[in-house]
Amino acid sequence: MKNILLALAFCVVALNLTFAQDTITTSQAKDFVGEFKYVKGLVAAVTTTKSGMTYINLDAKYPDNIFSAVIFKDFKDAFDFTALNKCTSIVLYGKIEMYKEKPQIVLKEASQIIRCE
Repeated sequence: MKNILLALAFCVVALNLTFAQDTITTSQAKDFVGEFKYVKGLVAAVTTTKSGMTYINLDAKYPDNIFSAVIFKDFKDAFDFTALNKCTSIVLYGKIEMYKEKPQIVLKEASQIIRCE
């Protein structure tokens, strides 16, 4: 039993270290284009366009946003927008891409939102 608890504790510590090492700020995201990373930031605005795309702007509102998460209309049913609109800080996971000279992550499933506080 002692060995099982030690193994479990080791796994928890290893997972936390991996999460911490792969978490970057919104201002660091531009240096990791093409990589999968955890990105943390403050939610400045959540907006949905007439075409149904949702933008989560982090650390500043558009057009001064530092980083965005994008939810295309086809994937919107996977997300709880009531909870998302209450977030003040967030951690997202995904592949960092550049769009109009700003880094972003496209969200396709709710599991990409790691933390929403």
